[in-house]
Amino acid sequence: MQKVNRSQLASVAPIIAAMLVAILWWAAWDSRPLARPDEGRYAEIPREMALSGDFITPRLNGIKYFEKPPLQYWATAIAYQTFGQNERTARFWTTFCGFLTLIFTGCMARSLAGPRTTQWLAPVILAGALYPALLGHVNTLDSGVTAFLTGAIAAYLHAQHSAHARKWMALAGISLGLAVLSKGLIGIVLPGIAIVLYTLTSLNFSAWKRAHLFTTSIALLLLAAPWFVLCSLRNPEFAHFFFIHEHFERFTSTVHQRVEPAWYFLPILLVGWLPWTVLLPQALVTAWKSSGRSTTLFRPSRFLLIYAFGILAFFSASGSKLPTYILPAFPPLASLIALHLCNAQHMRKHLIGLGSITLGGLFLLAGVLLGFPEQSIQQGIPLDLDPDMLVPYAHLAPWLASGGVALLMASAVLYTLKDRYRMLGYCCIGLAGLIAAITGLHGARSLAVFNSASPWVASWQSTIQPNARVFSVNTYDQTLDFYLKRTVTLVNFEDELGFGLQQEPERSIPNVKDFLQTWGTQPGDIAIFEIGQLLALQEAGMKMHVLAQNTRHVVVSPP
Repeated sequence: MQKVNRSQLASVAPIIAAMLVAILWWAAWDSRPLARPDEGRYAEIPREMALSGDFITPRLNGIKYFEKPPLQYWATAIAYQTFGQNERTARFWTTFCGFLTLIFTGCMARSLAGPRTTQWLAPVILAGALYPALLGHVNTLDSGVTAFLTGAIAAYLHAQHSAHARKWMALAGISLGLAVLSKGLIGIVLPGIAIVLYTLTSLNFSAWKRAHLFTTSIALLLLAAPWFVLCSLRNPEFAHFFFIHEHFERFTSTVHQRVEPAWYFLPILLVGWLPWTVLLPQALVTAWKSSGRSTTLFRPSRFLLIYAFGILAFFSASGSKLPTYILPAFPPLASLIALHLCNAQHMRKHLIGLGSITLGGLFLLAGVLLGFPEQSIQQGIPLDLDPDMLVPYAHLAPWLASGGVALLMASAVLYTLKDRYRMLGYCCIGLAGLIAAITGLHGARSLAVFNSASPWVASWQSTIQPNARVFSVNTYDQTLDFYLKRTVTLVNFEDELGFGLQQEPERSIPNVKDFLQTWGTQPGDIAIFEIGQLLALQEAGMKMHVLAQNTRHVVVSPP
C-alpha cells in the first residue's frame, strides 16, 4: 500500500506543480514601472485608443502607427476602461497570454501519445525556462502571437486523430486569426512553413489530409480580415506600409537596421532554455527517431520538431532580427522535452541538475558582481554600466542572488530524490526556474530610475498647466506619454514615427530652429530633452528655467 501511495504521489506531482505555476505566474504580474521603449509603446497606444474611442487607427503620441495589428491594443484599452490605467492593466494581456501559452502547451503535449503526465509536465518545463518566464511578463506583442500560434498548432494536432477534425480546424483557424491580429502575417507563415517542411522531409502528405483548409481559412478571414479592410478604407496608405514595408521588406532587406549574423538566435535559444538546455539534444533526436519511417501516418513529434526548427530557420534567414522573435519555438520544444522525460526509464538528474546549477550559478554570480560593483571593477571585471546605473543594479543584485539560491536548492532536492520520484524532481526545477525569473522581474523595479519616465515625471508633473504645450526636443521617451497621461509635441525627431509624420507632418516640429520661434509664446510651455543637449540648446538661443532633471533628462520652462 505504501508503494502505491508513493506512485500516486509521483504521478500527481506535475498536477500540483501546474497549480503552483499558475499561482506564481500571476504573482509576477506586479506594478513595476514600465520600461522603455517597448513597454511604454504598447501601453501608450491603447491609452490613446481608449481615450479617443477610435479602435481602428492605432496612434502613438497622436501619430498614426501602423507597424503592428491591434489585438493587444484592443485588449489593453478595454482593461484600462474597466480597471483603470496603471502598470498592471498595461501588462495584463501579456501576462494572460503567457499563461494561456502554458495551457495550450499542455494541450499540445497531450497529442503526443505519451504518458498522461506529459501534458502536465510540459507547461511546468515551459514556465521554468528562463526566456518564456521573463517574456511572459514583459509588455511586448510576442506573448500574444506565441499563445495563439501554440493554440492553433495544438488544435491542428488534435484534428489529426479526432472524429471531429473539421471542428478542431475551425478552432485552429480562429486561433490563427488571433495570431494575425496579434503580430501580422507570421501568424500564417510559421505554421505554413511547418506543414511544407514536414511534407518534404517525411515524404508524407498526411499533414494536409485533415487540415480542412477551406474551413480553417474561412474562420481565419472572418476574424482577422474586417480590421484590415476597415483600416485600409480609413487610411489608404496603410496596406502598402503594413504588408510591404513591415513584412516583405523586413524579411528580405536590412531596411529596419536590425542586421545580425545567421547564428544570432542560437545563443539566445541555449541560454533562454536554461535550466533545461542540456536536455534539448536528446529530446530532439528522440523526437525524430521515434517518429518512424511511415509515409502514411502523421507523426506529431516530428511535426513539432520541424515547426520549432522552421521558426528558427525563418527568423535566422530574415534581414531583421530581434531576440523576442523566436519565442513561438519554445512551446513545441517544451512538449518534446516533457515527452522525453516522461518516457525515460531513469531520472535525468545529472543533466537537469547541471542546467539548474549553471543557471543558479549565473544568477548568483550576477548578484555578487552587481552587488559589489567597486570590488568587481577593481578585480578587472568590466560591468559596462553607466555611473547612474551602478546603484540601481546593486539594488537588483539581492533579488538575482535569491533566484540563484532557489535554483541551487532545487538542484540539491533533485539529487537526493530516488528514481521513482523523478516527476517531483523535475517539477522542483521548473518551479525554481519560475521563482528565479519572478524575483529578477520584481527586483528590476529599481532600474526605473534610468529606463522609465515614471520616477522623475512624478517630481514635476504637477507643475504642468492643463492646456500647456509639452515639447520633446531631439528625443522621445516612449514611457513619457503614459505617465504624463498626455501626448507631447516632437521636435526634430522621427525614428519609427517617420511614416506617420509623413502623413500628418503638422503633428511635430521638424527642426530646433522652428521650435525656438514658438518656444515661450504660450503660457505654461514645457520642454524635455536629454541632459547632453542642454549646452547646445542654450547656445542656439533657447531661454529656459530648469524645473527638474536627473542624470539623463532635463525639464525646462521659459524664464
